[in-house]
Amino acid sequence: MNEQQTSISALFGDVGRKFVALIRADAGVFRAEMQQKVNQGISSGLWLAIAALALLFAFALALTAVVLMLISLGLQPPVAAGIMAIVTGVLGWLAAQHGLAQMRSLHIRPDRTLAQLRENANLFKTGANDA
Repeated sequence: MNEQQTSISALFGDVGRKFVALIRADAGVFRAEMQQKVNQGISSGLWLAIAALALLFAFALALTAVVLMLISLGLQPPVAAGIMAIVTGVLGWLAAQHGLAQMRSLHIRPDRTLAQLRENANLFKTGANDA
């Protein structure tokens, strides 16, 4: 009986060590996956910031050209600038709404890690049921 208790405790000890090792491995996968996503986000954000700056300057020059064109057509400078301010404000609001809608649909979660954790849980459940 003592030998059987020893083998059962050894079995539980082995299962416990394997479970801890599996959790540690999953934690490593999680960290690596999240680091990869963070790095991709930082890189993308940097390029978007550079593009936004260039586009901002181009947009300012285009607005200036339109205001000058409206002035050359006979509008007073404050009226021409006011028209362009309203048009620009509406375009900015529309762009902000589009960006917010995209941000709401953004799902940042470690899909591979979650799938691996589900698979490991199922393995332990089936293994526990078999024992």
